[in-house]
Amino acid sequence: MNKTWPFHLQIYRALSLEATQTVCELKLLGRREFTSCGKNVNIARFNNIDRFVLPLSLCGCVRPSYTKRDDDNPVVILNRSNVLYQQTAPILDHYDNDTALLRFAPHRGCDDLASFQTA
Repeated sequence: MNKTWPFHLQIYRALSLEATQTVCELKLLGRREFTSCGKNVNIARFNNIDRFVLPLSLCGCVRPSYTKRDDDNPVVILNRSNVLYQQTAPILDHYDNDTALLRFAPHRGCDDLASFQTA
């Protein structure tokens, strides 16, 4: 870190929100958009055996329909993951070496936020 930066711009800690490759891939594959209202929703649920659950309509439609992004496919997702890792690994290494990196792996989504706040 450049010590000549103004104090309020200096970064002393970093946060790494960590999830397995499988979870990230399933969440990306689960992105949908309601065709009627354009609202986004994710159908990937990890407390369910089927993993994908179509939610009720957000806009009140009786028979909602969904669209999926063309680029949400396993090949593109793997490429995105590789680029993300290549670009963030040096940053994580820097803060990890200074013991200024807080790693947080939420296993229950928002329900894990309380454990993060007490860490």
